[in-house]
Amino acid sequence: MAPAMPASLRKRKDQERLGRIHLSPEEGALYGVRVVLDEMHPAEIAHLLESLHPERREIVWDRVAHEVEGDVLPQLNDEVREIGRASCRERV
Repeated sequence: MAPAMPASLRKRKDQERLGRIHLSPEEGALYGVRVVLDEMHPAEIAHLLESLHPERREIVWDRVAHEVEGDVLPQLNDEVREIGRASCRERV
């Protein structure tokens, strides 16, 4: 098992990813959001979603690959998890 990423490195990587995601929706480059998410581990996606403004969470959650949603949901706090669950129910 790989050692855990140091908190300072994880924070810097999260800030870089957040910067890419914050820019993407306004610029209409929603594909770019999906590309960033596809590079991330489910725990990183959960951390990222929790750090976003609620309006952005829905935009980003809608771009999480269906194949990893089940791995992301258990790692979210209750408030954010409910957004993910509601979104999943709407798709069914």
